[in-house]
Amino acid sequence: MHKLFIPSYDESHAKKKKNESGFSLIELVVVVAVLSALSSIAIPSFNCFQRKAKATAALAAIRQIQSECLVNQADTGSIGNFSQNDLNSYQIQSNGSGSCSGDAVNGLISAIPTDTNLFPTFIFKTANNLLTYSFKGVSGSNFSACLNAICGSNDQSLEGLIFKNADVVMNNTLTTRGCSAYVLIKGSSWTEANENAMKLGGFLTTPNNADENQYLIDTYTDKLSSPDPNWGNGIRAGAWIGLRTDSNGDFNWANGNDLEQGYNSPYGAGQGTSNTQFQQDGVSGGFHLLMKDPSGHAAQHGGLNGWWQEPINGQQYYEDLGNTISYWPYNWGIAEIPTCN
Repeated sequence: MHKLFIPSYDESHAKKKKNESGFSLIELVVVVAVLSALSSIAIPSFNCFQRKAKATAALAAIRQIQSECLVNQADTGSIGNFSQNDLNSYQIQSNGSGSCSGDAVNGLISAIPTDTNLFPTFIFKTANNLLTYSFKGVSGSNFSACLNAICGSNDQSLEGLIFKNADVVMNNTLTTRGCSAYVLIKGSSWTEANENAMKLGGFLTTPNNADENQYLIDTYTDKLSSPDPNWGNGIRAGAWIGLRTDSNGDFNWANGNDLEQGYNSPYGAGQGTSNTQFQQDGVSGGFHLLMKDPSGHAAQHGGLNGWWQEPINGQQYYEDLGNTISYWPYNWGIAEIPTCN
C-alpha cells in the first residue's frame, strides 16, 4: 500500500517562495537594457521637440511684433512700440523699450536665442518689412526648413538639403540670382566638389555669360580669399566651376549646358590652347575661376578673373610626378542649383 506523500509546511513554503521570488538577474539585465535603449531614443527626441517648440514660439512672437508695428504705422502714422513677450530661451532685442524702429545700428528687431547652436535667430528688418532667420550658417525665409533642421529632418528643399549637408557647405554663402541659387561647397578636387554640389540638387556652376561670371567674382572673392604659403602668404582666391576637358581636350559642362552664343569666355587664360594637359583618369583637367593670384602669373598673362585649368585631382597628380604638396589652394567649388520649374 502506497503512502500518500504530503509535503511539510516548510517544503511547500519554500517552493511557493521560490515561485514568487520575482525577476532573475538575467531578466533584470534584459529589462534594464531595453529601458536604456528606449530612453536613448526617447530623451533626445523629447529634447529636440522641446527646442522646436521654443523656436516656434519665438517665431510666432516676432511675427506678432511685425504685425503690431505695421498696424501702428497704418493707424497712427508713427512707429510706436510693440508688446513685450516673455520667451523661454529667447530674448527680443530692439531699440529702447519695445520700439518698432529696431536697434539703433541697423533697424533690426531680433529674437535672439541663448544658444545659437541649438536655436535659430529670427530677424525682422523694419525698413523693408522683411522677416528672415539665421541658423547654422544658413540665412533665409523658409521657416519650415529652418524649424525642421532643429530636429535634423530630411527636408528636401534647398535650405533643408544645405542643413543636411552642412559639413560640405561654407557658412553664409547661399545667394540667389534669377532662377539659380549659388553656394560654396567643399572639394579639394573637381570631382569631389561636383559630387558635393549634386548633394544639393545641382552641379558645379556654369557661368555661361559675362554678367554671371562677374556676379560670381563680386559675390565670392572675399569669402574665398586665404593666404597662400607658397607665395609668402599672399592672398589667393579661386573655386572650381563646372567645366572640364576630356582626354581629347574637348569641353564638357557638368550640367550639360553650353555657353550663350557670342560669349567669349575666359577659359584657358594664360594657358593657351593646351587643353590636353593634366591627363588623369581619362580626362585632362577641371577649371576653376581664379579671382586673386599672389604669384602675379595670372595678371601678367591677362587671365585674372578667368578660368584656369588644373588636374581633376591636383594633389594626386603632382604627387604622382614626385612633387610633394604641403598646401593645395583650391578646396572649394561654386555649386549652382536651379530654383525655377
